[in-house]
Amino acid sequence: RELAEVESQKRRQIIDGLMLAGVTVRDPASTYVDHGVRVGQDTVLEPHTYLRGSTVIGSGCVIGPGTEIRNSVVGDGSRVWASVVEDSDVGRNVQIGPYAHLRPNTTLSDDVLIGNFAEVKNSVIGPRTKIHHHSYTGDTDIGAGVNIGAGTVTVNYDGTHKHRTIIEDGAFI
Repeated sequence: RELAEVESQKRRQIIDGLMLAGVTVRDPASTYVDHGVRVGQDTVLEPHTYLRGSTVIGSGCVIGPGTEIRNSVVGDGSRVWASVVEDSDVGRNVQIGPYAHLRPNTTLSDDVLIGNFAEVKNSVIGPRTKIHHHSYTGDTDIGAGVNIGAGTVTVNYDGTHKHRTIIEDGAFI
């Protein structure tokens, strides 16, 4: 009980510091931010947001509701809602979710859209690319301005080894 009380006090100190620095926290009681996480001015943290580890959130972002971001960087002006982002690098003005999952070693360039129920793992996604709903992209390099349609699965596995998939600029899948 005492540990929970101390953790609650520390969490409140972190949230208060963010709000004093120009971050909007809609519901401090349901927002969890680890010590050392950085959040830029004019960012909004919606309820049930968890920012963990060495996460850095840019300015002018909207994070949540219902989002967990761990050991990741999210660029200015991005929106992540009802999603999980792990060990990833997200560019500026990116839209993620709802219900998307960025798994480790994912890099999203600026102006990318990751739709609902999309999952991306160990991939580099070029600027202005859209990966729409119900799609999986793994071990892939995707160029600029690519449109990955709904329900698309992008993998390159021969039953024994994974191989990198490359999709060039402007492709429509």
